[in-house]
Amino acid sequence: MFHIRPLKVEDVPAITQIEAVSRPTPWSEKQFGDELNNSNSHGKVLLEEAQVIGYVIPWFVAGEIQIQNIVVAPSHRKRGLGELLLNVALSNGVDLGCTAGYLEVRESNKPAISLYQKYQFKIAGRREAYYRDGETALLMNLGPFTTGSETESYQRLIKKQAESLKITIQFRLA
Repeated sequence: MFHIRPLKVEDVPAITQIEAVSRPTPWSEKQFGDELNNSNSHGKVLLEEAQVIGYVIPWFVAGEIQIQNIVVAPSHRKRGLGELLLNVALSNGVDLGCTAGYLEVRESNKPAISLYQKYQFKIAGRREAYYRDGETALLMNLGPFTTGSETESYQRLIKKQAESLKITIQFRLA
């Protein structure tokens, strides 16, 4: 069974290892450690049994959800676990009153772009040669939701997707 809980200091070595094998320009252990001291950061880890297999680092600031980082270990991909992490981050942010979302994604990361679009993110711009290896970043935005009915509609989408995930993935939240 899968379990999601808040990021803890003892998780930093494991997520740093996952990051190192997953990204061309990985975050450092210090960067992950700094997230624990950032009041805007609401990191979550995904565990299978007691093993950390993924994480999401969302910031909730000024009524916005900013997805800083989201990764699932290579051996656990293509099972809906990245979507689960995204769903939990978005649900938490909307529950805290966030009405817009932002993220950057590598232009070559087609599976991630497709996932974000499933959750109504739209490509809003490009940053040429943004990453240290020269790849372009796509800027993606969600919302803003300007009325209560727009927010409620988005909450329904998140809940519908969560119910679908529960059918295919057995998980629990901490």
